[in-house]
Amino acid sequence: MGALHPIAAFASKYSPANAKNIVFDFYGDEKALEAARRIVSTLDSNLLVLKSETQRSLLHAACTFISNATVVSVRAGERLISNFIDRDDVNLLTRKLLSSSVENLSNNNGVDSLTGPLIRGDAKVIAKHLKILENEGSLLQFYKSWSLLGIDLIMNNKPSKARMMQLKEIKKMLEEK
Repeated sequence: MGALHPIAAFASKYSPANAKNIVFDFYGDEKALEAARRIVSTLDSNLLVLKSETQRSLLHAACTFISNATVVSVRAGERLISNFIDRDDVNLLTRKLLSSSVENLSNNNGVDSLTGPLIRGDAKVIAKHLKILENEGSLLQFYKSWSLLGIDLIMNNKPSKARMMQLKEIKKMLEEK
């Protein structure tokens, strides 16, 4: 027995063609693994063999962050600007920014892919963001949450002493209110 799971972003309109050239995860016994390998090979895809149900759950949670959190972040950003920027321009801005972000992720490690006030340690700009979002409820909480995760990522990369001090100031600001 085993479970084979596609790791891809399948929106509401699924097409079997979307199951080609992707990654699948598998958890199960050896007999099922051989069948999974044949299926994945037929689909010109890659197989990630997991060793436990815990690994499977962690992987699926991680995939949710990678895919769905991206979609939620994009829609949240678009919501903030859609009242004063034309829809076509919002779509163009989104596509261009996402494309450059994916390019950064492809070419750099996590910290080197970050841009903006967080990586610069710019507490003044982040304070302005917090102020402008203070009546936005869940968007404010989302901004704080991912910013705190970003700070952890930067701090784990052992920044300079000066940058560490900036990050600690920003972290304190994000944890207030």
